[in-house]
Amino acid sequence: MAITGLLGSTCANAEAVLVQLYKRRVHGENCGGMPYYIKYGLKPRWLAFIVALTALIGYGFVFPGVQSNNIASSAHQALGVEPWGTGLVITGLHGVVVIGGAKRVVQVAQTIVPFMAIGYVITALLLIVLNLDELPVASALILTCGFGSDQIFGGPASWCFSLTVTTSRMQLET
Repeated sequence: MAITGLLGSTCANAEAVLVQLYKRRVHGENCGGMPYYIKYGLKPRWLAFIVALTALIGYGFVFPGVQSNNIASSAHQALGVEPWGTGLVITGLHGVVVIGGAKRVVQVAQTIVPFMAIGYVITALLLIVLNLDELPVASALILTCGFGSDQIFGGPASWCFSLTVTTSRMQLET
């Protein structure tokens, strides 16, 4: 698991660097991503087109479909709502957001995220209150696992690594 996390974070860092290196200004907005750093970095336009098309199909149809299926199944099991009804509502909302472009996505996110954060905090507090008798055991476990010798020396090493990554990313942006 640690190796997977390390490889994943390495890939994410590499992608963040490539996005900054090969982004372009189009109509006053920054544009970038996989197709851009393939087109301008590696140079094969055909491969950039295939990646852009794959991303369009994936993010436009496949990934929302998987999430919609999960939501519809949960709504059906928990509330008895028919999956086609849930799918219809989700499709309509997804269409309104996507057709509105990047600005609409940002507007929707700015509206939804505060409610999600409040819901998260309320749920966390409710779980703590409902499991108050387990709080001392959980706190002791967190403290003993968080302050061992590995953690004490690993924390500063991780901080140095993140500082290095942040500094290099800032230098690439300028």
